[in-house]
Amino acid sequence: WGETITLTESALSLTGSYTTNTTKTVSNVDITYTDLMKNNSNIQAKASSGTIYNSSLVPGKITKVQITSTGTGRSTTIVIGTSTSDYTAGNYTGNGGIYLNGPANTCCGYFKITRGSNAAYWTQVVITYTPATIKIKKSSITGLDYAVGGGPSAAQTFTVSGSNIPANLTVTAPTNFEVSLDGSSWASSKTINVTLTGSASAGTLSSTTVYVRLASGKSAGNYSGDVSIAMAGCKTISSVNPKTVAVSGTVSSAS
Repeated sequence: WGETITLTESALSLTGSYTTNTTKTVSNVDITYTDLMKNNSNIQAKASSGTIYNSSLVPGKITKVQITSTGTGRSTTIVIGTSTSDYTAGNYTGNGGIYLNGPANTCCGYFKITRGSNAAYWTQVVITYTPATIKIKKSSITGLDYAVGGGPSAAQTFTVSGSNIPANLTVTAPTNFEVSLDGSSWASSKTINVTLTGSASAGTLSSTTVYVRLASGKSAGNYSGDVSIAMAGCKTISSVNPKTVAVSGTVSSAS
């Protein structure tokens, strides 16, 4: 994966007729489009209804959407935002290039490009983004142990931080384990809230502690799995989303 997503008629596998509600994975991001077709080497967008948008969050902060177009009087609206219905919009009429920068102090993860009242011809669409960075201090935790009838295990911790994060993080424990964000309220999963708008640090997560333990009531044996830290709504990308921490523990037989 990289810092740009480039859409062309071939990247979208367009045909010679308008296609409705088609999803294509491009650069690890699911792109959905409606009422587009191939026109020579161009993307032809149907008047008023030709649309391209991402149905899964870009794993980072969108900083710019740029369109290269041909023809005159081809009005287009580009919108960038933190949800599919919350956008900052830019409008364009004419030919050549059009671009919209991401709004300041907003960690934008969505884009949407919509046609005006006449058909458009887009040579290419380039979405530029700064990849999300999620840092986890530990890669594994061991020793989550107790004797039969004595659980749960004592908790151990790891920390999570990051930048350009376009969504809240979901921390999910593997089977037989539990997680907490305060060391007292435990569950199979917890949500780490990330501020996406309204500050210069939007999309930034300061060091946050996650607690993990082996749940009580387990029979004697060895237990293991991975705690998952995922950007909610982002496509699964190996080593990027989710991040994981391996955990293990043992329930020993009563002596």
